[in-house]
Order: sequence, then C-alpha cells, then structure tokens
Amino acid sequence: MSVEPVIRRLRRDVAGLYRDNFISGELVIPRLSRIVQRAGRFFKKISKNACVRMFTLYTAFVLAFYGALLFRLLKAIKGESIVYKKPRRNLGRQNWDRIWLDEYRQFLRLEPGEAFTIETSQVISFLIDIKRRGKKAWQRMQALMAIKSSAADCFRISTDHLDDVTAKLRTLVDKEKAAIEAENPPEIRHTIDRNEPRVIQDLRRHLRMKHNAYGTEKSYVRYVKQFVRRFGLEDDATWDQISRREIELFLTEMAVDRNVAASTQNVAFSALQYIFENVLKRHFDGIDALRANGVMQLPLVLSQDEVSRLLFEFIGMELLIARLLYGSGLRLNECLRLRVKDIDFEMNQIIVRDAKGMESRATILPKLVLEDLKRQIETRRGIHRRDLEEEMGTAYLPFALARKYPKAESDFCWQYVFPAKRVSRDPRSGVFRRHHLSDNYFGEYFSEAVERSKIGKPAHSHTLRHSFATHSLEAGVDIRTIQQLLGHKDVETTMIYTHVLKNGPSGVKSPLDRFGDKAIVQGTGNVFEFFPPALIAFLNSEAMEQWRNLEMVTTRRG
Repeated sequence: MSVEPVIRRLRRDVAGLYRDNFISGELVIPRLSRIVQRAGRFFKKISKNACVRMFTLYTAFVLAFYGALLFRLLKAIKGESIVYKKPRRNLGRQNWDRIWLDEYRQFLRLEPGEAFTIETSQVISFLIDIKRRGKKAWQRMQALMAIKSSAADCFRISTDHLDDVTAKLRTLVDKEKAAIEAENPPEIRHTIDRNEPRVIQDLRRHLRMKHNAYGTEKSYVRYVKQFVRRFGLEDDATWDQISRREIELFLTEMAVDRNVAASTQNVAFSALQYIFENVLKRHFDGIDALRANGVMQLPLVLSQDEVSRLLFEFIGMELLIARLLYGSGLRLNECLRLRVKDIDFEMNQIIVRDAKGMESRATILPKLVLEDLKRQIETRRGIHRRDLEEEMGTAYLPFALARKYPKAESDFCWQYVFPAKRVSRDPRSGVFRRHHLSDNYFGEYFSEAVERSKIGKPAHSHTLRHSFATHSLEAGVDIRTIQQLLGHKDVETTMIYTHVLKNGPSGVKSPLDRFGDKAIVQGTGNVFEFFPPALIAFLNSEAMEQWRNLEMVTTRRG
C-alpha cells in the first residue's frame, strides 16, 4: 500500500498550519488535530508494530498539544482573540485585492517587492486617478479596502488616518446606490426594465418566448446596446435608417480596431441578425464584413496521471463535481444544474436535461462516486428542509411548469444537487430562492487546484471533458458511443479528439520509427547508412570496429 498520498496530505496540512499561524491566526487548532490523524495513518501504514505506532502517535499528540498551548499563550500576550471559526472563502475578493494593489504600485512607480506607503495624499490621488478612468464609487471603495487590508495584514501599518476618506467614499457609494434604485425600482428591476429602449424590451420578450438561456439573453442585449451606442440609435424611428452598411461597419470595427476573437464577432453577428429578422422583421442578405480569423484549436487533454494529481487537490463537494466532469464527460453548467431527479442510481446513469441546444441525453454514472453522491443528496435534503422552514425552499422550473404544477417547485426531487451557499434573487422573476452553485466559484476553485497540482498546463473545467473523450477513445470505446455521451450533434465534432491521442496525430507512425534504433548505423562524417537486419551483427562486431579505426588512420595520413 502506497504511503505517498498520506505524505502529500500531511505536507499540505503542515503548510496550511504555517500559513494560518503566521498570517491569519485562524484554523490552527483544527489543523493540529488533523495533523495528528494524518501522522497516525502514516505510521500505521509503514509499521506493523503496535508499540511503535502508539509511541509515534503519543509523540505527535504531545507536540500538537504544546504547540497549540504556546499559540494560545502568544495570542493572549498580544491581547488578540483566538478564532476557531472557519473563514468564508471569497476567492473573487482576493483576486480583486491583488489587482488593485498592483495598480496602486504602478501608480506609485514602485519596483516589484518594494514596500509601499499609504499616506493620505497618495491614496486620495490614486482614487482620483481611477475615478478619471471611469471607475464607480463602489469600485473605488473596493480599491481603498484592498490597500487598507494589505497595509494592516502584511506590513503592520496603521490605517487610522484613512478613516475620513473611507467615510466620505462610503457616502458616495450610498448616493450612487440610491440613484440606481430610483432609476430602476425593485418591482421592475428583475423583470423587463421599462426604461430600456422599446427595441431592447421586444428583444428580451422574444428571447424568453423562444426559451433561450439567460446567458444568451445577456450576450445578445450587450452587443445590441453596443450597436445602439455606436450609431446613436436613441429612439425607435432611427432603426429604420439602419442599412447593411452599418452592420458591416460595426462587425469590421470589432475585427480590426478591437481585435476580438472570431467567436466573439460571431456572437455579435448572431445578435444583430436575430433582432433584425425576429424583432424588426427586416432581412439583410450577403453581409460582407471583415471577419476575424477563426483557427481550429486542438483541445487541451491531461494524461491519467495528471488527472489523478489534479483531483487530489479537491475536497468535499468540489471533489465530487470534478469527478463527475471527468467520469461522465459533463459540461460544467450541465453538472451544476443537475437536479435530484436526474440521478438514476438503479440504472447507473445521469439524465442531462436542457443541455446545449435544449437537447437531453443520458450519460454514465461512475461507480466511484455513488456513495459520495448519495451523501451529497442527503446533505441537500437537510438544506432544503431548512429553506422550507424559512419559506424560501422553491426551485426554478422551466417553461411555466410552476403554474401548471404549483407544488412541484417545493418538491425535493426538483432541487439542485449542488446548491449555492446562500439564497439569492432570481434575475428574471425576482423571487428569492436557492440556486445552484455558481460556475465562477468553481472556476476559481479549479484554478487554485491546477496551481497546487503543478501539472504545468493551463487547464480549466472543460479540460476534464476533453480528457474523458480522449481516454475513452484510447480505451477502445466506439466514437459513435462517445458522440452520444458527449451530446454532439455531428460526429465531426467528436473526431477532433482523434488528433490528440497518446500515439500521435491521427495515430500515424513515423516512417523513421519503423527502422528501429538497431537498424540505423552511424557512418563516418554526418552520413547515416541503412543496412538490412542480417548485417547488424557484423557491423557491431569487433572486426568492424578495427576497420573503422584503420579508416580513421588512413584518412589522417591522407
């Protein structure tokens, strides 16, 4: 039995203990107890002697106890409180803190690693500078809090002199928020904004009538608004003046001036085509715009060893999600939107509903995740029970099913398997309910896991889906079966994975490799001579070596 996984987890716990003890001062006692458990498992695997295991475990316990006691004494001397509560993960805030600190360093023109100062005049000048760049009050407050927290935590610098600046900026944030509330009241903010142009409102209604995804609606509205700002379409009458020339100019500017990707330009073109054909009832054929070059990119695929190292860095619900992405070939949104009723333990399959293109399919359910998935569903049952007590235990139902079956939205079978950590407002209906886990949260968690695993590849969550398809092909699974499991409409989309198999592009063996190493003999100079296999023994013999030495002597004399 290998002890390497235990050693890696023990090393990670010790690193976490060091980080928590000397930076935040939190989670030290829980980590000490976990280190004792890891050490006991480690020595249990490497030694069968009960006395040695008991002595080692006792030593680890004593060290952990006195280490915790020393930590508490140091905290008491400093007058600081000991925190046992696990802090809430906020990876997005950590990323923005780093971004604002980098901008503050660039504003002060500091070298990398050089400690910065937080004089009031410098901070105010920095806030004025980012205001000129169009940053709102809440963004300036975010930058100020990043500077204050970094100064207090990393450099032990007092920030009391910035309290007046913080109070004034918070007043501006409140005024800005009140102005937004006045322009967009809560009763219409989460339906269709009546202050938007009529064309935009009609676009939203048509998209929702066709049951398009909310992400599609946001993308189409964003590019249509960019088109409105570019040509100053303030009222509805000006839309009649738009011709094919303006559309071509807008798409050409995206490709030339903004240098966008081909997929971005295609989305913008689809948005304009949709609003003109379906909302304005106008058709433009043969739009000749300068299009961005679309290059076929081979998908990034991890080896099985790299997948194992990556999955080792996950824990809890995030580990279960990562295993499903790789073991079932799911897209991230498909996995996060799974409902309890979509898991079929009897048939060992997962039903993916309303996937890309509003299609449904069945895929495999790995046996390795059965027990963890059952525990996750039981945990979800407890969360749903508490939400029902607070009258917020409803789930989003598509296609007006909530009106057809009024009690279905409160049934447990319709709840998401991977729930969000807090209740939020539905962006369309305005109802408070618990949605599924955010893909942004898992994306940030995945990026951290990739960095810790040190696989040296820019992997993302979709990489596990690519790896599922490639490894299945290597295992001999029929490509038509993989096409059905992935939900591809055309087998040509699945064929791209044949280009990234382990045995090289398209499985072709190089002609040079057919000779083998023993069939290639190096001659004099830079010439390679290919001989039949029958002469290999003679060419490698002692007589051949003497002939080469004689030839070298003759060459030198000549």
